Order: sequence, then structure tokens, then C-alpha cells
Amino acid sequence: MEAVKIPSDYIFHADDGIWERPSTHSIAFSDGDSQEEFLREIFSSSEDRSTSSETLRGAIRDWSSEYHLSPLRYNLLRGFTFTKGSKVLEIGCGCGAITRYLGEQQLEVVALEGSRRRASITALRCRDLSGVKVVFDTFDNFETTERFDAVTLIGVLEYARLYSNHPDPIGSVLNRAASLLKPDGHLIIAIENRLGLKYWNGRPEDHLGTLYTGLADLYPPQGPITYGKKELEELL
Repeated sequence: MEAVKIPSDYIFHADDGIWERPSTHSIAFSDGDSQEEFLREIFSSSEDRSTSSETLRGAIRDWSSEYHLSPLRYNLLRGFTFTKGSKVLEIGCGCGAITRYLGEQQLEVVALEGSRRRASITALRCRDLSGVKVVFDTFDNFETTERFDAVTLIGVLEYARLYSNHPDPIGSVLNRAASLLKPDGHLIIAIENRLGLKYWNGRPEDHLGTLYTGLADLYPPQGPITYGKKELEELL
């Protein structure tokens, strides 16, 4: 298969390994300056940045670093069989945990991220994977003529209401993601279940830290939102 083509108005910055357009502004989403600079330091100093890296596993020190460095994260995709050379668009790649796994499957990956710092961390993490291209842009503004074998929304759909300007942000993201698929392509979504057992047992909602938010549908209009299986099926 041919490599993914990046449109000519995106400029490649060799110093941090990302593609961007001069007009792009970084979104504010972050795990915190210290957390993300810690990840940059780890990926800069580690010879082994693979998904099985003992160095990365040993660097886990708190919940945030576990989220980004634990090999358990890749279990989200281990059940899928990807054809070598397939084209994958990862929307909202964050700091590159899933990107790294996809790249190791010898796929042609476009990793899209709206935070410039997080995009540069992903590029650093995947710098030895020639099939990975990291693009700093928002999904609303991203332009491509490519059609993909798979598009992923992993930990992303729940934030659509914060970062999309569309009147129906959830529907808009799903429709656009589907429009970028080849006729036999697959849309892969991972999202917290608003009816999760831990929420019934009184655990705070993951995104807002409040009790029973998902169960009682108390999500604020412009904030993050998650869905149960039936709701998600209806949206799709």
C-alpha cells in the first residue's frame, strides 16, 4: 500500500517531528505541565520506547503516568487484526500510547492531535516508526484527501462538545469520522460507559469528579459526556 499523503499546506517541522499549518492554535487540553514534561523526558532518555518496554513500565509513578505508560492500555486493540500497510487515522492521539501500538503493527498512521505539546510528545515516542505521521491540528479543521481503513476515537468522543464548533458536536464528529473511511473501513470507538458498575457503587464520574452524573444524566451542556451501549448504538 502507498504511504499516507499529508496535504501541501501542512509544513513538517524536523525539530519536533510534527506536521502543522502556521494558522493552527493549540487547544488547552493537558494533563499538566509537570506530567507532560515528565513524559517528554522519559521518551527522550529511553532507548526502548516500545509497547513492551520495561523502562517505560518502570517509570510509572502515579495515575497519569500509568495511563500513558502502562502496557495494559494496548489491550483496547489487541483483539483486532490489522493488515500490514493499512491506513489508520487516530483522532486525538494524546501523548501517543495507542499511536505507538498502531505503528508497531506496521500500519500507515496519521496521528492527529490538537495540543501542540502532546503532538510533539507523540512524535518523540514514535520517532523510530517510519509509518507514523503526527499532525498538529483540530479535527474540525483537519484537511485530507485520504480515505482510511480504520479511524479511531479512543478517549475522544466524550470531549467533542468542548472542542467542536458544530451545533451537534457528537453527531458531527461521528459523521465526519465515517466520511473519512474507505467503503469497507472500520470506526473504532472506546469511551467510558456512563452506566459502569463503579458508578453504581458511588465512584465519582471520571471526567467531572461528581457522583451519579452519568446515571442521572447530569452532564453540563458544554462539558464532557459519556454514553451507555444502547445510546452509542443509536448515535451510530
